[in-house]
Amino acid sequence: MNIKAIFKYGIMRGNPFLIVVLLIGLIGQAQNIHGSFESKFKRYQKGERFQGESTLQWEAVAWKGERINKQIVLWSDSPHENLEYRIESFKSVNDGNSTIDTEFISWRFPSYVKGDTEARSCTTVAEGQGFDSIRPFVEIADALIETPVNTIPINEPLKIWLTIDVPVNQTSGKYVGSFVVSQGEKELKTFTINLQVLDYELPKPKDWNFHLDIWQWPLQPLEYYNMAEDKKIKAWSKEHFELLKPFYKALANMGQKVIFTQINDSKSPLVKWIRDDKGNWSFNFEAFDAYVAQMQKWGIRKQISCHVKLGSKHSDLPYYSKGEEKIKHLSLKKWSPEYNSIWKSFLNNFKAHLIKKGWYDKTTLFFDELRQEEMIDLIDFMQGFDPDWNLAMAYGHVQSEKVMNLLSDASGILGVANNTGRKEKTNTFYTSCTETIPNNYVTPVNNVAEMTWMPWHAAREGFDGYLRWAYDYWTKEDPFDTRDGGFTSGDFSMVYRSKNGKGMKPIMGIRTEMLREGIQDFEKIEILRRTFRANGDSLRLKKINDVVNLFSASSGSQALELVSKAQKTLEQLSLKKEIQHKAKTLKNNVEVKVNKDINEITITTKKAVFEVEILTYEGKRIYLQQFEQPNNGSEIKLSNLVPDYYLIRVVSKNEVFVEVVYFE
Repeated sequence: MNIKAIFKYGIMRGNPFLIVVLLIGLIGQAQNIHGSFESKFKRYQKGERFQGESTLQWEAVAWKGERINKQIVLWSDSPHENLEYRIESFKSVNDGNSTIDTEFISWRFPSYVKGDTEARSCTTVAEGQGFDSIRPFVEIADALIETPVNTIPINEPLKIWLTIDVPVNQTSGKYVGSFVVSQGEKELKTFTINLQVLDYELPKPKDWNFHLDIWQWPLQPLEYYNMAEDKKIKAWSKEHFELLKPFYKALANMGQKVIFTQINDSKSPLVKWIRDDKGNWSFNFEAFDAYVAQMQKWGIRKQISCHVKLGSKHSDLPYYSKGEEKIKHLSLKKWSPEYNSIWKSFLNNFKAHLIKKGWYDKTTLFFDELRQEEMIDLIDFMQGFDPDWNLAMAYGHVQSEKVMNLLSDASGILGVANNTGRKEKTNTFYTSCTETIPNNYVTPVNNVAEMTWMPWHAAREGFDGYLRWAYDYWTKEDPFDTRDGGFTSGDFSMVYRSKNGKGMKPIMGIRTEMLREGIQDFEKIEILRRTFRANGDSLRLKKINDVVNLFSASSGSQALELVSKAQKTLEQLSLKKEIQHKAKTLKNNVEVKVNKDINEITITTKKAVFEVEILTYEGKRIYLQQFEQPNNGSEIKLSNLVPDYYLIRVVSKNEVFVEVVYFE
């Protein structure tokens, strides 16, 4: 009932007091704040309202060392300001003493960035169906800013991103904590988190096996700093590295393994190629050394990828004349004697320098999407000159066996990537502007579960990891505009910047958080598989393999459904760690008889036991008997069971017996 209707109703009833009562009720109702936990995979568009069933409870499960995320939304029919937020320490339900301190719990605010209304591949762009230079945009909440948002707008919810980093040394068990929204002294909403910390432990990001290879473009942050400042920063200076530090430390915390360097960059090259008056060449590695040393200090140290133009159609060489600081370009015919001579000179000098620094073994010469005939010529050149170099490539088309055999690091585009016969080498896949889904695009049709999907697909195909060409290749002055030329929004970067100029800081997005979650899943899959194999637990090994196998190259459009199911499966498989221990002496004291004709199980214990439990394959408990005092043997008979797997678990003193039964 609106205000006009209230007055009309009161006048009809001849009761002014009724009007006042109804107005007070309406105002009170309008001032109510509503809230709910929301899916981490939900990215709101501007003006979009919460839909679904509201809940103030979150049941979460986590490994030690794991980061988990959840979204909270608040909304009201009237604006609210001056909101405050606080986290109360998570307290153990088990012993009352253990806590998860608030320093491990944080919240940020999903904020709007400009994205495209649809996703288009670079194939359609090449066909002349690209975006107009001025095109409509949609605002999508992806950037996770730390600056508090204290106001609830009328037409859309306020969004809060909750992150819990479970300490590695946290005591396992169940914890309860809360997130409280208040206004002055008044508590408006309390969100309760029930968290179960399991015995499993994730390594630190630097020790993750997943090979994350997102390319860095360190001159872009510099460009947008200098754009806003009168006092410019020089490339590769101390100030430049201070600017880069928070951006690349954040990337290292995602598990990044590769330092990506542009050797032949024509703006401000990491390696200066210098030519004297007699045509002799020398090379200055000072900037390269400083950059690589800093990146390793910030936590990225497994591999150095050196992108070179050797063998590409862009055969011109950026260089400096001796004593000058202006870049020139030398045009050469590819594979001509002069071309080959210059490249040999560089590679000989570069190799000697890398060996001296102790970096040669982890350095690759990286080639980007060369055609097969170009790669054959390149391989022939390198084999005839110096076959010891590590070669790497991102390939968009099937490559010959000869090429694949000689690549130490090969990354193929989704659907083309292949690791056949490439054991003991690095194999990854990548997405590019070719795909619309799955991708890292910022559009209404792309769900962020697509980012979590990437590591699951890598696990399915036996790949080591995932490659994406741009972490920070910004091209817009607006730090929160993700559109780039004719390409779909989000293609050119994975991280945001808070502003241009002084005070520029990295802002991670829901995209990067969901990719990080997928990498954690990848690590969990490896750990669980090793554990199940070691324990001979073929049933649980089959279950994890079955869900991993769903992530085929063509399944990206189902990312939300598949990732949700797969993460739930990992949770179920992690919950019962204790049943993975094999029985020893107890095995001789438990007898299990199975009558498949009538679907009946009979369990006889010959030794004192404390607990007998029977679970279905999906983890549903159908029987549990616990004894305060040890039971001196018992017989349990279950009949009329439906065809399924059944997990029988019997516990005695310091011993566990596990049996899996399947009725076909």
